[in-house]
Amino acid sequence: MLQLKNITKTFKSKNQVVHAINDVSLTIEEKEIYGIIGYSGAGKSTLIRIINQLEKQDSGSVIIDGEDISLLSDTKLNERRSQIGMIFQHFHLLWSRTIEKNIELPLEMVGMNKQLRTQRVAELIELVGLQGKEKAYPNQLSGGQKQRVAIARALANHPKILLCDEATSALDPDTSNSILDLLIDINNKLGITIVLITHQMEVVQKVCHKMAVMIDGKIVEEGSVKTLFEEPKHEVTKRFVRKLSSSADDEKLDKDLKLIYPNGKLLRLTFTETIAKQPILSNIIRKSEVSMSIVHANLTNTLLSSFGVMYVHVYDYDESSYQALLNLFEQHQVSVEVV
Repeated sequence: MLQLKNITKTFKSKNQVVHAINDVSLTIEEKEIYGIIGYSGAGKSTLIRIINQLEKQDSGSVIIDGEDISLLSDTKLNERRSQIGMIFQHFHLLWSRTIEKNIELPLEMVGMNKQLRTQRVAELIELVGLQGKEKAYPNQLSGGQKQRVAIARALANHPKILLCDEATSALDPDTSNSILDLLIDINNKLGITIVLITHQMEVVQKVCHKMAVMIDGKIVEEGSVKTLFEEPKHEVTKRFVRKLSSSADDEKLDKDLKLIYPNGKLLRLTFTETIAKQPILSNIIRKSEVSMSIVHANLTNTLLSSFGVMYVHVYDYDESSYQALLNLFEQHQVSVEVV
C-alpha cells in the first residue's frame, strides 16, 4: 500500500511563493492502477516526484508498506527506490547504448552478475514486445518502441510500484493506446501498482481503477473511475468527463445546441451502466406529458464500466408536467443537468 499523508510543497523565488502541493493525502492500494489528472500547473509532476523522493516535501509523510520512506537515510532510500520504477514523457534513454544495454543499466548499478542480467533483459524484452530490437539504438526506434524500452528498464529490478509521468503525452493516439494496453498487461501479469499522472481523460478512462483530480496543488475529488465518470461533483471533474463523453469541447457543444434549440430546455442525462441497459427513456416518454427529442448522445467505456450521456430538448410543457418529468428521471436513477 502507498499512502501520502498531508503532503505540502512550496517553491520560493525572489518575487513569489508557489504552493505546488497543498495538504494532499491519498491511499493507493496494492495492484491498483491509480490515475492523477489535472491541467498544466496542477502539481501532478511534483507530487509523483515526491512519491519516490526525487523531490522532498516540506511536510507530510510518504508511507510504503507501513514505512515512512521520507525518514530514511540516503543509503536506505536508494535501496527503497530500486522498488519504485519510473517512466517519463520523453523516455530518457542513453543514446550511446543499445536497447538491451539501456534495459540492463539498472541491473549493473545494483551489481547483478552478467548471466542473471542477460536472463532478466531477455525476459523484459519479451514482456514489452521488442524481440529482434536488442542490438538497435534508440535513434533507430519509433516513439512507441522507445517508451517500451523505458518501461522495460523501469521494471528491471522487479519494482512493486511503477510511476508514469505523462507516459503517453508525446505519442500519437494509436501508439498511446498500445502503450496503455501494455501497462494493463503488466498490471495483470505482475500485480504491480501503477501510479499514472496525466492531463488526458482518455488515459484514465482506458486503464485506471481509481483516480484523483488535482487543481492548484490540491486534490478536489477522488474515488473510483466509475463513480467519478458517472457522478462527478467538482466542476473541473465535470469538465474533463463532459469533454471526453461528448468528444468535443463541452462549452462549445452547449453553446451550439442552445443556438439550435433556443426555446424550451436542454437537459443532459447521464445513465449508469446498469440502467443504460434498460428501456428507461422509452418508459419515461410514455409516462410523461412533456414533448422531448434526443439531440445528442454518446456511450463512454472505462476499464471497469461504461455509462451513457444524452442531451434531450424538452418543449411544449407546463411547470407541473416538467417537474413530473424530473421526478421520473430521479425515480429511474438518471442524473439530470440543465444546460
